[in-house]
Amino acid sequence: MAQIDEMRAALRDESDAGLKRLVELHRGADPASRQSTRDTWHALLADASLAPDALAAIERSGALSGKPEPHCRVLVQDLVSALGRWRYQAARQLLERLWSTSGPLTLRAGLALIAFGDRNALEAVAARLDETASGELRLALQAVFTIDPAHAWERLAPRFAAPSARAGIVLEATLHTLLRDIWDDGKQHWGATRGWFRADSRWLEECNAWRELPPKELRSTWGKAVAQKVVEVAAWLRKRAGEDHRVEVTHTR
Repeated sequence: MAQIDEMRAALRDESDAGLKRLVELHRGADPASRQSTRDTWHALLADASLAPDALAAIERSGALSGKPEPHCRVLVQDLVSALGRWRYQAARQLLERLWSTSGPLTLRAGLALIAFGDRNALEAVAARLDETASGELRLALQAVFTIDPAHAWERLAPRFAAPSARAGIVLEATLHTLLRDIWDDGKQHWGATRGWFRADSRWLEECNAWRELPPKELRSTWGKAVAQKVVEVAAWLRKRAGEDHRVEVTHTR
């Protein structure tokens, strides 16, 4: 039996033995064959008809308790991501549950919901805007901008208006989210973006307001690191706005 057929059979096997065998196949027998195994696994996950089987495997893994078995974790992360790519509607409740409970699958579940692309899935991610931090906060912000970049300011600005530690965190994360629309995984690109930053001129006005570090009292409230990041990211966004302007001028000549 070909390796991809073995994987498919193990994924469809609803017994504990089937899940164990799937984990073994996913891991690969030896280091030398792991790249080939990963290629086969990715080919398998191109088949959207396997969505019900993937959902059942996630449920069997213990993921819903927030504690999938360690040997299942990478496998389940891949299956969660696949459910998002497939936009498998029957998985929405499971993904929302994983997203609402912080754990090893939280970020994957949030990304999967964003991949659905519809308003309800995006709102489910954005709903955790006031209770998340780090990567989860940035996913919630990404959902807000994806829903409607032209009205993101109204939704977000009140959250960083008050002089509080949380306000500084949200402002820095918001500016960083706008910057990630211009940078991909740390690599600068000058091509088309989703236009989040330019959808509302108030983002540039906000960046212009942070040319220098805030007063000492606010730095103390935010923390020095957050204040410094706000100024640095605002500077990068202003620079991009200038580059965009020069490109437009060139194109109109």
